[in-house]
Amino acid sequence: MSGTARQWSDFFPIGVKIAQPDLVLPISSNLRKITSQWFDRRDKSSGDDKAHAYCYNDANHVKVATKNGSGARSLNSLPQTIGSTMSSSIFLLTIFSGLIHAGWNLTAKRSSLNLSVNWLAQLAALGLLSTIALAHGGITMPSGEAAGYVLAAGVIQALYFLLLSLAYRLGDVSVVYPIARGLGVAGANIVGLCAFAEQPTPIGALGVGVVSLGTATIGFAALRRSRAALTSVGLAILIGSTLAIGSFVDKRGVLMLDPFFYLALVYAVSAVTSAPYFLAPAQRPALGAACREHKRSAVIIGFGASLGYVIILFAFRLGPVGYTAAVREVAVVLGAALGIVVLKEAVTLSKVVGVVAILTGIVLIRLA
Repeated sequence: MSGTARQWSDFFPIGVKIAQPDLVLPISSNLRKITSQWFDRRDKSSGDDKAHAYCYNDANHVKVATKNGSGARSLNSLPQTIGSTMSSSIFLLTIFSGLIHAGWNLTAKRSSLNLSVNWLAQLAALGLLSTIALAHGGITMPSGEAAGYVLAAGVIQALYFLLLSLAYRLGDVSVVYPIARGLGVAGANIVGLCAFAEQPTPIGALGVGVVSLGTATIGFAALRRSRAALTSVGLAILIGSTLAIGSFVDKRGVLMLDPFFYLALVYAVSAVTSAPYFLAPAQRPALGAACREHKRSAVIIGFGASLGYVIILFAFRLGPVGYTAAVREVAVVLGAALGIVVLKEAVTLSKVVGVVAILTGIVLIRLA
């Protein structure tokens, strides 16, 4: 291959131009295997070197997006169906993302309730993703529809962290977080059905429902012991809504932009949007403590969160949103296990029931 600029889509399903193809050439064959559901072709009939991306659905394929002049992709048609099954590659990618998610969450728990660590983690993630994106060169800023999805995703992520901070201050996080994750799974499947015409099989739909209920069960069991039950449920509904809406925005966004570049921009928007809160005088002591005591934790969280997030974005691009959102809740199972083994948390009946339900649901989805 020559040293001239190549399309990122030579190595990934959809993307932007890069100037140094040797950086990704060694892993291109493996990525081709992982993304076997997708292929690119040049439109020889036109003189503008247009690239088209297709998504296979059994024997049929449906055009999803075409590249526009800004380097992004415009969604000129959505697939009639993304398919009713989840490939082994996407399933394993999602499980791997769950492993990463559980790992950095363990670090987050150890950093106490200082949410300023999350903001520092966003800055660390922004630095990592920006370095990866810029290393490939030739990246143009998105415009129009693509820019809109980036802005929306960044604001949603900032809102998610701000709501989570309210949960720490006003509600009961042991109630809010599991219920929110369960509602997020249910919401993502509604998004997949209504916005992307995903058609889960009966077994798959049952699996999604079991995962959602299993996740929420852990939170509802703690609801009886909560002193701020109503506030906690209200915050859980709001956070679950941001997760569901975020799934829709992310799915659309990564159909138009390379996931690394897309996520770098999302973290940039999120960090800037939430900066007034974390830099406010009332938060400065917490931010100072985070800088002094939790710098390493912030880097681990930022790098882990961004890596897990970008894997999910690839999974969103290649497979059903609903199934992916459900399977990634394996992180709750792993998080519970790590909490018991490493942090010596109590083993409760609700936690055991919830974990078994989540694992059962994931197995059902894999069999769908």
